[in-house]
Amino acid sequence: MVAFRVMRKSYSITLADQSLIRSNCQMKFEDLYELIRPIAECASHSEILALTSNVSAKLDFEFYSIVIRRIENLVENNVVINHNYPEEWEEIYRTRSYFSKDPANSPLTFSKPSLLWSEVSDTEVFRAAKEFGIGDGVTCTVRGSHHICSVSFAVRKKDVCPEMMVGAQFIIPYLCNSVICIAETELATAPILSEREKECLKWVSEGKTSWETSVIMSISERTVLFHLSNIQQKLQTTSRAHSVAKAAILGLLNADLFSGDPFKLLK
Repeated sequence: MVAFRVMRKSYSITLADQSLIRSNCQMKFEDLYELIRPIAECASHSEILALTSNVSAKLDFEFYSIVIRRIENLVENNVVINHNYPEEWEEIYRTRSYFSKDPANSPLTFSKPSLLWSEVSDTEVFRAAKEFGIGDGVTCTVRGSHHICSVSFAVRKKDVCPEMMVGAQFIIPYLCNSVICIAETELATAPILSEREKECLKWVSEGKTSWETSVIMSISERTVLFHLSNIQQKLQTTSRAHSVAKAAILGLLNADLFSGDPFKLLK
């Protein structure tokens, strides 16, 4: 048995796991282990995002996505999605409200160790994906104390070969656990935003400029900029979009107040 630590949590690779990988995957077990080991060193969302991109590519997947949401509020508004799908597909996914229709995002799948896209290929979302040029894939979901994280790997029009699928199903849960550990570590020290700061973020999330926000809130533009600057300092973020995403993950935005876009970049 090989044991190692991922973000203060210990995991073990059993001999049965090793046998399964060796018999089904062209990659050597040692190669998969080398892909997993850096997960233990990830301390930020930007690091885990870069690692996810690297791992998916090494397993010959062309696309990846990371979806993280608060357990206390599973509505679409408190979700952050990172991905490398084409912008055209993102636009289709948005405009057709596919997030709520996507089987990979359904609470019914959270209890399953993995969702093979071939099992739900006849659903509206996956039919549209194939028409666009996104083919087979796999999604694994892990539930933490306060967050749920789903990571998906996908290819273009071809099917996923068994070797790729075994590698993905083996590695993705470790990526999910790392995302959750980072999010819940941040949650433990989350700052408090004022109601005015939350309202500023609401309008920013809907694409309003500082001037438009000032008119809506009946305050000066200078005051809006002051609130946004305070928010970035409190959340230790580098941009408005980053602030909205991090606030959503930390549960600092009320569901009835926040109606932003789930496709936010959390760096």
